[in-house]
Amino acid sequence: MNNKRSGFTLTETVVAGIILSTAIAVSMQMLVATSAQHQTMEQGRIALLEAGNVVERLTVLPWSKLDADELSAWNLGPQAARALPGGKLEIQVQPTSDEPAAKRLTVVVSYSPKEKQPARSVRLVTWRYADAIATPPPEGKNENK
Repeated sequence: MNNKRSGFTLTETVVAGIILSTAIAVSMQMLVATSAQHQTMEQGRIALLEAGNVVERLTVLPWSKLDADELSAWNLGPQAARALPGGKLEIQVQPTSDEPAAKRLTVVVSYSPKEKQPARSVRLVTWRYADAIATPPPEGKNENK
């Protein structure tokens, strides 16, 4: 009689199970880490978009409205406020004494990604110059001749 058995032994099955369990555990850890990194990147993207939107809004404001006291009442947009935990908007206005008159505008969007992580922020800086006032041509000169 031939006593050859085909198939796997119990030891081979246990070893294969251990290898498979380890591979699944490592894959799950990578999935969790990737998910956390994606969330962090998405929050940074939203903060950057919000800061850019605020800068665009500042560029269309009249020169007289670019005042730190008036701009301190501005808040994050509703979507950014939902997506950025502990989100805050800060706008700094620093006038210059040089000619032409200018103001340095700094927009800071800060947020806390998770409890045990440090706060993060996005900062955009732009310069805004005084609105040019059209002066009429001197009397006696007509540019349309």
